[in-house]
Amino acid sequence: MPAFRQAVKLSKDDQSSKGYAESLAEAERGVTLAGRLPAVLRGDDRPKDDSERLTLARICASRGLDAASARFYAEVLDAKPGIAGGLEQPYGYPAAVSSARAGCGLGKDDPPRRRDPRPLPGPISQLAPGAPRIV
Repeated sequence: MPAFRQAVKLSKDDQSSKGYAESLAEAERGVTLAGRLPAVLRGDDRPKDDSERLTLARICASRGLDAASARFYAEVLDAKPGIAGGLEQPYGYPAAVSSARAGCGLGKDDPPRRRDPRPLPGPISQLAPGAPRIV
């Protein structure tokens, strides 16, 4: 962050200064939220708004906490589905990645999925009676 502060001081044009100032504010907010993250994950604290949820989602994703990241993205996208847009939008793709990784048990915050080398018991038809047969 010292580099952002120095860039704000040294920038001559208003456009650059504004961009550096926004980056500095985002970085400072990220540091603050990273400090609050353990309490939020325990349920002792809550994000104040969707902007905090999105920042927490990115922090969790960067730490491999995919299930938590997916939950934060889901909270925002459930409330405002239009912001996801699609996979090319800034929230759609990272939300999909976190969800997929969490669903596969690849995150550090959920126990890994049980990998049982034994085959399924009996024929599939016994497990799902009436299910269409796929040959």
